[in-house]
Amino acid sequence: DGDGGYLVPDDLDGIRYLFSPGVSTKISFESELADQGIKCFLADYSVSLSPLIRSNVNFVQKFIGILDSETDISIETWMNQCIGSDESDCILQMDIEGAEYENLLTIPDEVLSRFRILVIEFHFLELLGSYFGHKVITSVFRRLTDKYHVVHIHPNNCSEVVKISGVLIHPVIEVTFLRKDRVAHFSPSKSPRHLLDED
Repeated sequence: DGDGGYLVPDDLDGIRYLFSPGVSTKISFESELADQGIKCFLADYSVSLSPLIRSNVNFVQKFIGILDSETDISIETWMNQCIGSDESDCILQMDIEGAEYENLLTIPDEVLSRFRILVIEFHFLELLGSYFGHKVITSVFRRLTDKYHVVHIHPNNCSEVVKISGVLIHPVIEVTFLRKDRVAHFSPSKSPRHLLDED
């Protein structure tokens, strides 16, 4: 009721791995995918142990960043360490409190394209009212929508809407993307909320 929920398209066949930075103590999404036989890689420097203990779950105590350091690891390095040259499709579920923008702008195209599905919590959308915030946020969405369709979007219930130039903006939203090569025909719609969505 007070946070986000993730919906994914019914296109999990052939996906072998989930990469989930920013797990904290909420792991129901990761747990459900692990139940589907998907190997889960979790990363979060803010917790010392994985909140999910399973044979197909691997945890590293690192933040996801653009440079590798004692506390940070890039998505590219993390994936190379975990699955090497395996080119199987993956899911990226990212909730990293605003660091999503720098990471999504700097991840190499060949690494990004390994993800069939992206499930991302976007923060600080109230910054769309500033020149810098608008440039960064729209650059990320332009980059992602070049390769992916937006297949689900939902405001996060953790915050109230703000008004920017007369437009109501949710500061935090959950967005699910599906790689365009998975869809023969795509027609965006404003359908009623999904049964799995919270109001």
